Amino acid sequence: MPEKESRVLRTILLVILIIAGAALTILPHWLRTGRRSFKPITLEAPGRFFPYPSLPDSADILFRLTTVIDPDLNLSIVELGLVETLAVDTSAQVRVVLGLTTPYCPYTKELAQAVLDTVVNTPGVKRAQVKIDPHLTRPLR
Repeated sequence: MPEKESRVLRTILLVILIIAGAALTILPHWLRTGRRSFKPITLEAPGRFFPYPSLPDSADILFRLTTVIDPDLNLSIVELGLVETLAVDTSAQVRVVLGLTTPYCPYTKELAQAVLDTVVNTPGVKRAQVKIDPHLTRPLR
């Protein structure tokens, strides 16, 4: 009888391992194409533009963005390398594109609003646009 019990136990363990393997194979695909959408978030706001002698400097904006801290990792978004694009055009409009550390970051909207507030409060900015693209994820170092 012990041989029959061990055979049943081995069969049950084999079925469990097959199910676990299938789940590990299907799970990443399901997460990418699941119900949650990976839609980019775009926020825009007018700046506090006043007659300023020059256009806002992208280095100054980048320096100000070091004050925006990722709540999960407690590091600045600049240190994490999340600032993908920072563009200042000749009409004092600033566009920032950010990536995320993970596609399902729960703080996406808060980060976007914090970046928008920081850019809007930079002297000389006429209009600001912040876009967070969940497809631009950075692996942690």
